[in-house]
Amino acid sequence: MKKILLACLLSLILALTLPGSAVAALHVRVGLVWDLAGKGYLGFEVVQGSYSLLVDGKTALSGVGAGTAFRAGSGPWGLALFADGQPHGFVQKIQLIPVSGKLPVFKLYSDGSSRKYRGSLEISRKPDGSLLVVNTLGEQEYLYGVVPMEMSNSWAVQGFEALKAQAVAARTYLHSHYDAGMSKGYNISDSPNLDQAYAGFSVEGAASRAVDVTAGEILVDRTSHKPINASYHSNSGGHTEDSENVWGGTDPHLRGKPDPYSLGQGFFADKWAFTASAIALGRPLGLGPVTNVKLEKFPSGRVKNVVLTDATGRTVKKTGRQFVTYYYPKGRGITDRDFLSNLFSVKVLVQGSDTLLVPNPVESLITAGQKQLGPRLDLIDTSVSPPNTLPSPYPVYMFSGSGWGHGVGMSQWGAYGMARKGYTYSRILEYYYSNVSIIVTK
Repeated sequence: MKKILLACLLSLILALTLPGSAVAALHVRVGLVWDLAGKGYLGFEVVQGSYSLLVDGKTALSGVGAGTAFRAGSGPWGLALFADGQPHGFVQKIQLIPVSGKLPVFKLYSDGSSRKYRGSLEISRKPDGSLLVVNTLGEQEYLYGVVPMEMSNSWAVQGFEALKAQAVAARTYLHSHYDAGMSKGYNISDSPNLDQAYAGFSVEGAASRAVDVTAGEILVDRTSHKPINASYHSNSGGHTEDSENVWGGTDPHLRGKPDPYSLGQGFFADKWAFTASAIALGRPLGLGPVTNVKLEKFPSGRVKNVVLTDATGRTVKKTGRQFVTYYYPKGRGITDRDFLSNLFSVKVLVQGSDTLLVPNPVESLITAGQKQLGPRLDLIDTSVSPPNTLPSPYPVYMFSGSGWGHGVGMSQWGAYGMARKGYTYSRILEYYYSNVSIIVTK
C-alpha cells in the first residue's frame, strides 16, 4: 500500500513539474491597428449579449443590449463620446464590458468598413490624436479570429491538419510575443505586417474546430521548454530560409530546408513574373534607366543582394528583401505579375527594339512554347501598370520567381500540401520547425 501511495505521489509531482504545467492560457489584449490605424472617429454597437458602458472607469450605462450604438471621436480637447446621438462630453477612456449572454459580440465601423468582435472594447486617445482601440478576449476566442485569416475556413475540407498546425503555430506565436506590445497598450496587434492577422468574430467558421481540438497546445524548445518564435509565411517557393538570412540572429528552430510540399500550391504565389522597363526599375531607387542587374544569392536560391547600375554608371546595392519592397503590391490583391518574394531570377527580355513582340512573359513561364503575343516591349512600364505612350530604347527586365513572403518557418501552402498527402499536424510542425516538442498548457 505504501508503495502504491509513493508511486501516486511521485506521479503527481512529475505531472506538476512537466514543462507545460507552468504555462497558462492567456487573456489577450489585441491592438486593432490594421484597418483602424490613424482613425479619428469610430462607431461601435452591441450585436448580441448584454454590456456595460464604462466612462473613465465608472459605469455610465448598464444592461446595454443589441442595437445600441455609440460613437467616439478624437477632437482638439480630447476623446468625445456620443450615446444615442447625444454628446456625452470629453473623456479619457471608454470601455464596453460584457456582463451577460452566452456569446457577447459588438461591432466596430468606420469609413464604410465594419467588423464584429467577441469580448470587450476599450477606446482611448493617443498623443498624436488618433484612437487607440483594444479588443480583450480569451486565448481560444482570439485564435478563432486568427486561423481563418492566416489560412482559410475552406481548408477544413481537404486540409484540416494544416488548420490544426496553424492553430498551434499561432498560439505559440502569441505566447512567445505576449509582452512585446505592452508599451503600446496591448499584447499583440491584429496586423499581419506586425504580428498575426486577426479579424474577430466576423471571420469565424470551420477553422474554429482546429483551434478547439488543439486547445492549449504550443511548440516549445526541447531543452528549455520555452515557447519558440513560431514564424510562418504564405509559400516558401520550394525552399524555406534560415532565420539569420532574413532577420539576423540564428534561431535553432528556424532552419531552411527543401520544401517540395509548397510547389504547385498557392495559385499566384506558386509562380509569378514581374516585368519592368529599365526606367521603371530605376525610378524608385533614384536611378536612371537600369543597364545592368546583378544578383547575389543564398544557398536556398533566395536573393541576398541586388546590385543595379544605370546608364550614367551610378550603382545601388540593396538586400533582396529590400529590393522586393520597392515593387511589392500594397493595398490590393496580388496577381501573377507582381513581385512577391526574394526567391527569383532575372532575365533581359529585349535590348531596345521598338517593334519586337514576345510571348506573354507570365504565360510563357508557366506553359512552355506558348505563342500568345504580349505588348510591345518598348512601351512597357511595368507588368502591373498601363503602357507608356512613348517608346523607350532601354532594356526590359523580367523577374521570375516563386513563393510569397519571407520564407522562414512554416509555409502555409506547404502545410496544406502536406495535409492533402495525409500528414498529421504534428508531422507538419516537426517538418517546418527544428528541435521542438508540442506541449499542452493549462
